[in-house]
Amino acid sequence: MIVASPNAAVTNEFTLNTNSNLADDGYQFLIQDPDGGYSRTIFKSHANPGSPGGPVGGTACAHLKLSSIVTFPVPTDRLLNVRVRSRLNGLYAPYGLHAR
Repeated sequence: MIVASPNAAVTNEFTLNTNSNLADDGYQFLIQDPDGGYSRTIFKSHANPGSPGGPVGGTACAHLKLSSIVTFPVPTDRLLNVRVRSRLNGLYAPYGLHAR
């Protein structure tokens, strides 16, 4: 499982329910092979956090369960770069630092 550091503003959109459209708030995960051959972005929103077994509430969409990716799955036995950015009211923040 990949867990992004929650952005307080994104969490508050769920907690305070200040935005009736929870589908435009969440996190985009970018998973890439630095040598090429694999690149995938996945958006997890408050409206569809997915990843069964994760927490319930405002931080659920900050969790990405790799085994839940069925279409174009993440390759195994390969080092990949992962970057995450938040989306608040439909606007993306810049990607954070990458991790391997």
